[in-house]
Amino acid sequence: MFPWAVNLRDLGFFGVAEMFVFIGLLAGGLIYVYCAGIPRWI
Repeated sequence: MFPWAVNLRDLGFFGVAEMFVFIGLLAGGLIYVYCAGIPRWI
């Protein structure tokens, strides 16, 4: 996320939207894994 924060003005709206899509995919994967019970150590 740091490179996005540094280049925020150059990226514009498309860069911000892409950042939220990427973070949303990561969060969705984490929620799926947690709900599926795969990480038994948590």
